[in-house]
Amino acid sequence: MRLLVLLLLCMALAACGFQLRQELALPAGLDAIRVETGDPYGPLQRRLEQALQRAGASTAAGSPAVLRVLNARIEQKPLSIGIGGRVQEYLLQYTAEIELLDGAGRAILPRQSLELEREYRFDTADALGSPGEEEVLREDLERAMGEAILRRVDAVLRG
Repeated sequence: MRLLVLLLLCMALAACGFQLRQELALPAGLDAIRVETGDPYGPLQRRLEQALQRAGASTAAGSPAVLRVLNARIEQKPLSIGIGGRVQEYLLQYTAEIELLDGAGRAILPRQSLELEREYRFDTADALGSPGEEEVLREDLERAMGEAILRRVDAVLRG
């Protein structure tokens, strides 16, 4: 019975068109890309460079093509305020502008803005745990932004 249920689930996934996400595929002209971010040693820069290297690109400093990440910032905004006038919920908002230029300086991916958000509760009674939760969410936003940038680049390249 379990085998039959598993087989039916596999068939349903195959029928709906579900596929695992493929690694980024770069065309021949983009085999060398340099990544430029506001923080050359930050986690976003590292994530993008590693993903491009896995896709077969060289990310050397003198590469002709450029993936630029401009105005990347994470902002914390209050969402709700409790009875005592203290913030109970925050919104972390990560925004960045990206563009991809080929070796001649032509825009393959014109400048676009990406925005990601995460909400979290701030419990004044548990003040030690809340900063830890915020840090975890910031790391999650960094990871998600790297993936979002690569998905956007991949969509443009696959056209």
